[in-house]
Amino acid sequence: MLRLKTLVLEDHLFQRSLAVSALQQCGVATVLEAADGEEALAVLRAAGGVDVVICDLRIPGMEAMEFLREAHLSGLIHSVIISSEVDTSIRQGVISLIDCFGLNFLGDLGKPFKKNSLHKLLKRHEQSQHQRYSMISWEMTTPNVSELRAGLRAGEFKAYFQPKVDLWTGRMSGAEVLVRWLHPERGILAPSHFLPFMELHGLMDELLLSLFAQGCELQSDLRRCNNKIELAYNLSVEQLATTGLFERVNAIRIAYDIPPGNCMFEVTETDQLTAPATSLENMIRLRLLGYSISMDDYGVGYSSLSRICELPFNQIKLDKKILQDLHRKPMNESIIKSTINLATLLGFSLVIEGVETEEQAQAIRKLGCRFAQGFYFARPMTSGSMRRYIDHDFIETHKPKRKEYYGLEQR
Repeated sequence: MLRLKTLVLEDHLFQRSLAVSALQQCGVATVLEAADGEEALAVLRAAGGVDVVICDLRIPGMEAMEFLREAHLSGLIHSVIISSEVDTSIRQGVISLIDCFGLNFLGDLGKPFKKNSLHKLLKRHEQSQHQRYSMISWEMTTPNVSELRAGLRAGEFKAYFQPKVDLWTGRMSGAEVLVRWLHPERGILAPSHFLPFMELHGLMDELLLSLFAQGCELQSDLRRCNNKIELAYNLSVEQLATTGLFERVNAIRIAYDIPPGNCMFEVTETDQLTAPATSLENMIRLRLLGYSISMDDYGVGYSSLSRICELPFNQIKLDKKILQDLHRKPMNESIIKSTINLATLLGFSLVIEGVETEEQAQAIRKLGCRFAQGFYFARPMTSGSMRRYIDHDFIETHKPKRKEYYGLEQR
């Protein structure tokens, strides 16, 4: 039995009965019902709230959006399932408004009511609640500049590598270089615990140089085994305006004898470029030297079509939120399709990030995407784990499985 309290808000008696029956068949412990918004609020207040509301968007009296707002402000609901027949653009707006309310949108059962999808949507609520309550709240002392500098000198900031995968072949196409702080007292720290402070104290250039050297060292070791991979490094817009930084970067690459074509820089928030002339000059210089530049987080934030035309990118990296919202925002499928077509027309490569399930991987492959990244393929790993991933785990174990799964021939 699912230990959930639910409310069905539907004015049509037959549709409401169908939803109530389906919830009971799913083993939901408590199922409440109402025919209009005013009645629904009264039922919620009497019951002390519910976990999930299944809501028609066209109800008499109080509008559905007004009901959801009032229920949210009163703390009476957590998650929402839509069961309504509306235009796609209206549906998209409703989902965005539900997000603005801070409610958890689980999906759309449509109309007529799709019973087979109900259990899956209810499980999404359980999963979201589990993630919410299993998160460990932990605060660390704010690192000071001396501690950060000491960590850089001691080599405590380690490069971690997250593979990118070619969906057409099932093989790794490269990796993104991330960072973890192996703190001597606090253990392994995620970037959120130190990157904002490194930016504040002007230490991002030193961090980039350290990560770049670690990446080149890995590439040099792999070349001895006839394995060549492209590594991508995150670059802030402030760093693009830094004089002399890329001469130092290039010197490291030359020292390790790594071809520039095996190195990429991922840049985000390009509308926030400082010193535009210097930034553009540095980007052009990098491209002329043979490096690649990717527009990161395309589709959200400050990314735009005009920036793709103005700046010398040769890759687009589609933000993970576009894919992760695919199940609840059908219009995102059109965004993915159009981005794939755009990249093809411009001669860019395209990477879709945030792939966490087989369902997502299969969906983007069917849409024509070739390159992807996400936890489904691999989580960020140390250089030692990356060597093993390339030499054994991926080639010997994952590749045959993925070739069979995707049904693709080696190209």
